Amino acid sequence: LLDINSFKNINDAYGYSFGDKLISNLADRLLKYVADKTIVRVAGNRFLVLLEHQQVSMLVALVSKLLSKLRKPFNIDTQKIVLDYNFGIVSAAYTDVDKLLSDAEIALYHSKHSEEPYCMLNDAMKRASERRAILEQELRKAVGTNQFVLYYQPKVGVKSKKIEGAEALIRWMHPELGIIPPVDFIKLAEEN
Repeated sequence: LLDINSFKNINDAYGYSFGDKLISNLADRLLKYVADKTIVRVAGNRFLVLLEHQQVSMLVALVSKLLSKLRKPFNIDTQKIVLDYNFGIVSAAYTDVDKLLSDAEIALYHSKHSEEPYCMLNDAMKRASERRAILEQELRKAVGTNQFVLYYQPKVGVKSKKIEGAEALIRWMHPELGIIPPVDFIKLAEEN
């Protein structure tokens, strides 16, 4: 699953007809470099590239090659536009298109939140995605049921040995999952 990063910014800056031309040029380039594959536009800035019976090493090599070709500038009207991309890669036989897209989205999410331009789906990503979905729903409930506890940790001066301030620390005390560390919910709360 190929995602064009910051495509909304291009539409905002140059207009939707410009963005449509850019998408059309990108589709042409995709077809040029993966001509024997099935390519489907699944959203405004996302394309699904379907390959049959490929080994993982071949998939990674193809994505790397494709990235180098797609990063070349596009000449649209009088503008040269360089795009940046992320790929979510899945390597399995799928009979359910929704499951294929869902798994590709999980890998894409991890790619977008890492320093890597692509990620291959693995079981840890699936578990993290399931946990994130559960925590997101539980987070909505937690606010209304006072599951958050605020602690104050004193800051003591090294020389004075006196309390000079305090640091506020929030903890989520979930009734079933136990203590959920801030690293697991702060970013989730900011995103939602």
